[in-house]
Amino acid sequence: MALLEIKNLKTYYFTSKGPVKAVDDVTLNIRQGEIMGLVGESGCGKSTLGYSIINLIPPPGKIVGGNIYFHKEDLTQKNEEDLRKQIRWKRISMVFQGAMNALNPVMKVGEQIAEALYLHENAPKQKAMERVEDLFSMVGLEASRMDNYPFEFSGGMKQRAMIAMALVCNPEFMIADEPTTALDVTIQAQMIDLLRSLAEKLNLSLLIVSHDLSVIAESCNAVAIMYAGKIVESGDIVSLFKKPLHPYTQGLMDSIPSMEEAIKKELVSIPGAPPNLLNPPSGCRFHTRCPHVMDICRREEPPYLEAAKHHHVACYLVKKT
Repeated sequence: MALLEIKNLKTYYFTSKGPVKAVDDVTLNIRQGEIMGLVGESGCGKSTLGYSIINLIPPPGKIVGGNIYFHKEDLTQKNEEDLRKQIRWKRISMVFQGAMNALNPVMKVGEQIAEALYLHENAPKQKAMERVEDLFSMVGLEASRMDNYPFEFSGGMKQRAMIAMALVCNPEFMIADEPTTALDVTIQAQMIDLLRSLAEKLNLSLLIVSHDLSVIAESCNAVAIMYAGKIVESGDIVSLFKKPLHPYTQGLMDSIPSMEEAIKKELVSIPGAPPNLLNPPSGCRFHTRCPHVMDICRREEPPYLEAAKHHHVACYLVKKT
């Protein structure tokens, strides 16, 4: 059963040159206990989709259409006060991109994490700090570091603190926006293992936003591929990596070096650049870069169809099952 259902969501940024269609008619389901990866190039709308779920879209962004159902409850119909009191942090939390900039530099880290408990649960200070101490242990930080300021933490420690902050009110669903950015590969692996173990231990559903397919392959059991404001393919991690159907997904796969093949394959880049979302191309938005483009691709947007069980794709090369 779907925990989160996104249906025909449209989130635009209104600028002096016109609306930027960052998320344009996106449909996506995330089931209870599922770890979903959201992958795509920079500027494709991944982070905007994550922010839209809890309606924290930075100005001048706005949800202009569609629905976001959480336990069948439409979050797009809730006002700001209800979202703040009932949804954000209590039921849906977020690990923001760039932990170095997300923490207040003049507040002790433990106090920053406890602040959510003061605001959302009216917890007394002693109880809140006990909860923070438990969370520090859970994410692999020493309790003695609760009284440190952010500048005394390394990049990996700051990311662990942000994860602890997202978990402080026991949410059911967490969005992690580029959780491995600016971390070296060893610390990236630790973050991936931490997120995966926490999801299993706490029965937590996750949406991990990343441009790195290798991060998604290691941490998720489902994946959605986003291009120019649209989901072009989604499915379980094994079937999608084993048999990618959309030319864009195939291009992303071909750009990753393999450590298993006896003969190293030549890496292939996707020609061209993503379209301007102020004025996206007609039809399939990938047609200007697609090696298999047909006339219909230029004229009509392909429907998002189920090509196999739990494997959807928007491409005229693929027939409905």
